[in-house]
Amino acid sequence: MTCDGTVPQIDDSGLPQYGEDLARALSISGRVRGGSVSKGLIEDMRFLHERRVLLASGYASGETVPAFAEWLLDNYYLVQREGLISVEALRASGGFPAAGGSAALFSLCAALVRSGGGRVTPERAALFLDGCQQAYVLSRRELTYFLPLLKAAAISELAALYASKADGEAASSSADRLFSTLRALSTRDFSGILERVDRTEQCLRQDPAGVYSDMSEKTRASYKKRVEMLARLYRISEHRIARHILDLAQSAESEARHVGYWLFIRPMGDKKHLHSGSGYISVNVLVTLLLSLSVGIAFKNALAGLLVLLPLSELVKTLTDELLLTLTPPAHIPRMALAAGVPPSGRTVCVISALLAGADSGAALARRLEEYRLASRDCGDRLLFGLLADLPDSKTEKSARDGAAINAARSAIDALNKKYGGGFF
Repeated sequence: MTCDGTVPQIDDSGLPQYGEDLARALSISGRVRGGSVSKGLIEDMRFLHERRVLLASGYASGETVPAFAEWLLDNYYLVQREGLISVEALRASGGFPAAGGSAALFSLCAALVRSGGGRVTPERAALFLDGCQQAYVLSRRELTYFLPLLKAAAISELAALYASKADGEAASSSADRLFSTLRALSTRDFSGILERVDRTEQCLRQDPAGVYSDMSEKTRASYKKRVEMLARLYRISEHRIARHILDLAQSAESEARHVGYWLFIRPMGDKKHLHSGSGYISVNVLVTLLLSLSVGIAFKNALAGLLVLLPLSELVKTLTDELLLTLTPPAHIPRMALAAGVPPSGRTVCVISALLAGADSGAALARRLEEYRLASRDCGDRLLFGLLADLPDSKTEKSARDGAAINAARSAIDALNKKYGGGFF
């Protein structure tokens, strides 16, 4: 089918089966570099630029510009902007599974564009990808670069359209749909659709512990990156890794019912080697002793070596820590999204520990608690706030100002409870 409107388009109800049929017909063989896909995109952009220049010069004398030509003249900036964004993304992509000499996903994207005569929406993309993955499950890398490849496919169809001799109403309608698709791909959010069709995501969301779905977006991304790493390590597809992880969690008990246990604690059921820190301690001790011994030998005095032992130990530890911080990437701490606020099982008290130095201390600390409350308003009423106060040292058990300080703090907390309906202690 071409974009000139001569072949009926596929409606939404037929897209899943259409995608599945196309995916079954793919013959995956080897990989193709993202740079080679970007070269084809650059050639299409160059052709459209040249075509635009010719059209501009052809209608420079003021005659009426046909609608087909006007679409390119007025909207070429979309080709240039979205094309350059896609080129940069594809150059950094590494590569994709190949089919027929091109990226398999690019072939599928081109078919999706043609199936709507150039019109692509998030809803149509979801239906099409759902069908495709009945026969060919896309990796997370492919899903990550779905939009750049879809833009490349739309620009490729535009180049084919303007290379043809068609210039009638059907061709103008096709140009309208293709340019509208490029504009939509730059403005509409496809992230929810891509997450929904991600088979790895679908497996992990079935977490028996019910924890994964409530995690923050960044935490869920770290889980999926872990699946990618295990897929490379075991040379198994990502969705099969995720399926195996889910099976292990479903047959386990206690904390092992969470999919993260089989990703990080015992990856794929294997016993993970836990670093005990013995290497870190050994390096600090051995280097310190070596340097102390060197000082003793240099001064021919064992006492000199002993005297510098402690300062050298601190110096070696500081340098070792600095080196580790430089060379070791930081570890991401998993977080919950808590879209509905803190759950009943996570009821928490946020406490300020401080000294009541005077009658005005309680009011100042209460203002800080109020700031924390306002900054955490999305956490709900299960996040509570408290003042854990002590009194300054004194030569006597009680002093005259202690009562005033305590009463002032209590009054400030009472005022907050009255203002916010409770939650302060």
